Order: sequence, then C-alpha cells, then structure tokens
Amino acid sequence: MTAFPRPKILHTATLKVEQVTLFRNNTPLLHNLSFQLSAGSILYITGRNGIGKSTLLRAIAGFILPQTGSISIDGTVRAANPFLYTSQLSYLGHLDSLKKALTPTENFLPFCPDRPTILNALEQLNVHNLADIPIHLLSSGQKRRVALCRLLLVPKSLWLLDEPNVGLDTSTASLLGKMIEQHQQQGGITIVTSHTPLPFKNTQTLELAPYTLHTPPLSHFSDFLS
Repeated sequence: MTAFPRPKILHTATLKVEQVTLFRNNTPLLHNLSFQLSAGSILYITGRNGIGKSTLLRAIAGFILPQTGSISIDGTVRAANPFLYTSQLSYLGHLDSLKKALTPTENFLPFCPDRPTILNALEQLNVHNLADIPIHLLSSGQKRRVALCRLLLVPKSLWLLDEPNVGLDTSTASLLGKMIEQHQQQGGITIVTSHTPLPFKNTQTLELAPYTLHTPPLSHFSDFLS
C-alpha cells in the first residue's frame, strides 16, 4: 500500500447519532435515526437520490441542526462546543471548497505552512505539477484531486465524504481507497455516501428508506463484508 504523507490522528473518537429526525425544506427525510461508530469504522450510506444521504452527512458535519435528537463526537455536541466538535472532522461535499483565485499551494498554506509537505501530498494525488496554477484554471477532476489532498494534510478523526468518487478517474479512485484504508488502520472513522459499494472489509452499511407521514422510514443498518 502507498504510504501517504499525513500526520497521525491525535486521538481516536466515537460518533453517536441518537434519535435524529431531519427535514429538508419542511419535508421530513429521516425519523428517529440512531447509530454509533467507534475507531476504525467505515460506514457506507446508500439509498435513492433525494432520500437524505447528503442531508445526514451535513448534519453530522454540524452545518445543519436536527429537528430532534443529537449528534456527538466523544460526547460533545456542536452546540455545546462548536470549535471542539468541528476540529475533529473533515467534510468533503459536492463542492471542492477551494478558493478559485488561489493556487493549490496557497489554498493549503494557512493550515499547513510547510510547502514541501503540501507538494508531497499533491504528488500522491498526481497534481503536483499544478501546485502553482490558480484553481479556476483547473478541470473539475483536477480540482477534486486537489481537494482530496486536504485529507492527507490535516489529521482528523472523522472523515465525511459525499460522493467522493465523482469526477475521479479509475486510478485516482483507487488512491482514495488506499487513503481510506490507511485512515481506518490509524483508528479513524470514515462515512461515505455513494452509489457504488465500497471495496473494503468490515464496512457497515446504512440503507436509508423513504419517509411517509403514516409509516416512519425503516433505515437498514448492517455489516457489509467485501
């Protein structure tokens, strides 16, 4: 396996989702959802489009609050200590969250001031030749690979990845898989939404089902062994 240049996780964490109900635009999506993930867990969230996969991931990231229930990392909910809560997670959504006027190196310097370390991470994702080119000049696939470098540069216990394979070629998708495996081996937790099954052992699957006013959704939570 490729050895990625990333700092080790400072400590492992436990994620608890307890009796969570989520709405989107006043429409109920999830009802009384509960699960717990410990160090080294990989959770694959599946379900049809619009079922609430991304909304659940954004709620865990702390971007939106559940209508009922709580989400905590090591017993800390976001409302009680926003800095401590968010400092333990990395979120990669559909947007790459890169400043378009800056280069990849300039985007990462604020939280990783060592340029050689940044270049090393960019090399692992095969974008080191783009280190000094403004983001707005890159293709969507190149931007996605640059965004993935953040996972290598900043040690977080919890990775939240929303459709991370979108825009990636086969070789880069394989590299991402190796990154997730190494994160798991270090005791990190990874939650992934995807339409493609994950090629990892000991992966847990959360299948989200539709919500109706008369019948709460039955979300199926199981172990998936590749």
